[in-house]
Order: sequence, then structure tokens, then C-alpha cells
Amino acid sequence: TYLGGSTNGASDEGYDIAVDENNDIYVTGVTFCDDFPTKNPYQDTNQEPGARAAFVTKLNASGNSLIFSTYLGGTGRDFGNGIDVDDSGNAYVTGWTESADFPTINALNPPLYPNRFSPIDAFIFKLSADGSHAIYSTYLGGEGFDEGTAIAVDSSGNAYVTGHTSSA
Repeated sequence: TYLGGSTNGASDEGYDIAVDENNDIYVTGVTFCDDFPTKNPYQDTNQEPGARAAFVTKLNASGNSLIFSTYLGGTGRDFGNGIDVDDSGNAYVTGWTESADFPTINALNPPLYPNRFSPIDAFIFKLSADGSHAIYSTYLGGEGFDEGTAIAVDSSGNAYVTGHTSSA
């Protein structure tokens, strides 16, 4: 199936996929579209119209119906690079953001530079099984460019993130 908006010249890019025990499909990536399809969203609009925003989408096992679909980000560029799902259907997403206002809940780290978009920090975001609310979300990084590229979740719900950093 296709997944994306209809803005001319804009792109939608899926970067990772996960499947839960019901064979429902979870996708994360980035969209430039302001009309990316949303359903039961945590965030129903691109916070910076026309800019890159991460997305998280859950499709049914047949791939022909959205269960939920949401934007994820702040007013800077945001990329969803990795996704996994736990036994309860909660989605765990990692990527990178330059948004000083990326949504955080129960955050381990605040943005290092809250008054500017750079440097870029990794993020970890846990989204509820129905896609409607964040369970936790945090920045992860130092003074340089930090990016989460993959995430895995164990049977206890612990998230493991890998990526790269230019921070000392």
C-alpha cells in the first residue's frame, strides 16, 4: 500500500517497520507533507508546516486500514529512524530532532540548547497502543550531533537504543 500525503513535490519516507503479535504493522519515518494521513493521533498536525516531521503509523495485519497514525515532533526537523513494539502493543520510537520543543514526558534529559534548533539530539518516545498518548519521551545526547538509529524492546519493556554521537 501507499502511505503518505499529497503535497506536490514533498516526500514521505519510511525508515523502519515492526510487527506485533497480532501481525499489525508499525512504521516510522519522516514526512514533508502537511496532509499526512492521521487517525486517532497523538499529534494531528505538523508543528512546522512544510518542514520535516517524524510520523508513527499502525496498520492492521492486512495493511489496508489505519489503526492509528500520528505526526511526532516540534517546530524543527524531526526524523523517526527506528521502531519496535512491546507485548502490549506500545510503540517505541527513536530518531533525531532539532526541535527545542519536541514533546517530552517523564524526560530523562531536557534539550541541551532549548533556545535554538541545533545541535541535533536523539530522542526516545514510547507511544500508547492506541496511539493517542505518550507514555514517556526524552532527549538523549550531548553538545554534538546525536542520532538514535535503531531500538529494541525486551519482554520487560526495557528499551535499548543504538545510534551515533559526535558529543564528547
